Amino acid sequence: MATALERITALPGVHGVFAVDGRTVLLRFLPAYLTTESLAMTGPALERTWHRVVELGVQVARMVLRFEESILLVVRLETPCFLVTWCRAGVDLDGLSVLLDDLRPELQALVRRPEGGAGGGAKQASEGGEHERERSGSSGGSPAVTLTAEEKFFLREELARHVGPVASLLLGSAMKVAANREDLVRLLAREIEAPLDRGNFLQAVWAQGLCSGPGEEEGGES
Repeated sequence: MATALERITALPGVHGVFAVDGRTVLLRFLPAYLTTESLAMTGPALERTWHRVVELGVQVARMVLRFEESILLVVRLETPCFLVTWCRAGVDLDGLSVLLDDLRPELQALVRRPEGGAGGGAKQASEGGEHERERSGSSGGSPAVTLTAEEKFFLREELARHVGPVASLLLGSAMKVAANREDLVRLLAREIEAPLDRGNFLQAVWAQGLCSGPGEEEGGES
């Protein structure tokens, strides 16, 4: 009989699945090139995003993070544990959601007593890594800060080093509310919990010349 993780990943368009509690990966069934360390970075960012939606008075059953070529379907198994399913764009989300509801008791048992420990049982896959670009956010409207494609890619990749796959979502949201590039970078840096990691992110951005660093004269936006 197939396990819960095997049944999920057997669905057409599903790359893999993992569960994260804070910064602890409780289970994973994913391509091996996705490291457990990188997955652990998603936990705090997902928690903050979930709480922000709840603060708006929205009853959250799931979050769907859409990118150009892939989707992250996020459900809360139990506080504070998230189950994240990584899918191709165009996956049958309704069918996947029904399956996750059916498998919830088995999945909850797995995260309480994970088999093989964190990071065990990685699913091998032939697909290579994707450079994903964020689609337009749910709030609509044009970004308040404009960036070139290269600048967006750099910021997204640097942020992803510290917060994981939700970097595209955070970047798109910040671009809609930031007053200028310096404000944008500050908003993104606030999403990184560890002070050392936050400092490394800021140093990388300053070195790239995307905004002025401490003690530098702030230039105007082009």
